[in-house]
Amino acid sequence: MITAALVLEACTVLEQSSDQAHSGSYSGKITVTGTPDTAGIRPDETYRVAVTPLSRYTATCWAYSTGGATVRMALDWYDTNGDLISTSSIDTVIPPAEWTRVEHTASAPLNTATVGYGPDLVAPSDSEVMYVDNIVLRTATNVPTPATNQIWRSHSDGDAQLVATVGPDETYRDYLVGSGREYTYTAVAIAPDGSTATSEPVTAKAYFLGVWIHDPANPEGTIRQYLYGRAQRSDSTDVEQAQHHYLGREHPVTHWGEHTTERWQITVDVPEDAARLTVTDTLRQWAQARRTLVVRDNRGRVFAGTTDGFGVADQEWGDAVSWTMTRVDSTLPRGDV
Repeated sequence: MITAALVLEACTVLEQSSDQAHSGSYSGKITVTGTPDTAGIRPDETYRVAVTPLSRYTATCWAYSTGGATVRMALDWYDTNGDLISTSSIDTVIPPAEWTRVEHTASAPLNTATVGYGPDLVAPSDSEVMYVDNIVLRTATNVPTPATNQIWRSHSDGDAQLVATVGPDETYRDYLVGSGREYTYTAVAIAPDGSTATSEPVTAKAYFLGVWIHDPANPEGTIRQYLYGRAQRSDSTDVEQAQHHYLGREHPVTHWGEHTTERWQITVDVPEDAARLTVTDTLRQWAQARRTLVVRDNRGRVFAGTTDGFGVADQEWGDAVSWTMTRVDSTLPRGDV
């Protein structure tokens, strides 16, 4: 029986048929009941194929439809617990009454243990029929030239975040890492046809001195380092809450809101030398810019915020420049900092 090792998706009936065949005398006849978004077949859990994370695999089949159809070849990636990690797929329009090869190649994500694979009819009509034959999974031999590369970053065992999309020959510089924090980077090459290849993960850690400030709209062109005053910074967080005293209760009850206010107090020492006035003036210009800025320091802080207070105190040794910032909502990928 061809159905022994297969799982039928919702609204799918599968039977062996001699009506059509690409090779041999039989094929699998898929009949749709109802109008689901997709209808197709996959291997039973015990028949999923063991794979190697980050390796590339190709799933293929031959498909036939009397009236033509859109067929989605899918690779379902599962971890060691049998939980679905993600699905890679591509849609192929097959012409009427013609056996057509449907193929998709993708890289197994990190932590993948097994893969299920198979074809789906996309947006089928009630009672629509498709024949499939020679469904095969193999190790991919082609590594396509990428059109773009996605850069993914994770921190402290957290979920990976997409931090940049660059061209195949571009270099990515990460201006949002915190000093002393360990980050893991993975590049995903994406070919024009949608197929992917994933790099081995690389772990990196950086250490900073002083305070670094840049405009996130142009980090490379605006970044500046202010070296002195390594222990003259602090941060605070106010969580929205209201406390009420209720009859019959000795102590108040706290009701929490959804908002928080985070502030950072920063002092930079500017020594008395030929550059003192220029350095102090650049700090004053940051405060007057009325822009969201990214500030990082030697203690691992990464802060996207706006300046709401600035001052300069004269000292015998130079200037003590102080300012406060408030964190603002930002689309910048910053991990947990």
